[in-house]
Amino acid sequence: MAHFRTEQKMFPVVEAWQSSGQTQKAFCAAHNISVSVLAYWLRRYRDHHVDESDESVGFVPVRMDVSGPAALEVSLPSGAVLRFAQVVPVGYLKALL
Repeated sequence: MAHFRTEQKMFPVVEAWQSSGQTQKAFCAAHNISVSVLAYWLRRYRDHHVDESDESVGFVPVRMDVSGPAALEVSLPSGAVLRFAQVVPVGYLKALL
């Protein structure tokens, strides 16, 4: 198992996971790191990259409209709308946001 101890080494790993489209478990298995190590550095990465004046940080209200064709629709404060044909796990939504 690889032991990374610095932001300079681990932040690129976090960014690689974010752009990989893989689950944390699959990514970690492919890169020989534990999920808990990735989760720790993901928290550190997010804490480091959060601009406290950014209004998008924090709770984002989610409105579900079951009358439409999408099973799940998320309207973001920016005006963007995410529509899903099926219900997706909360963790997946959190990773997108």
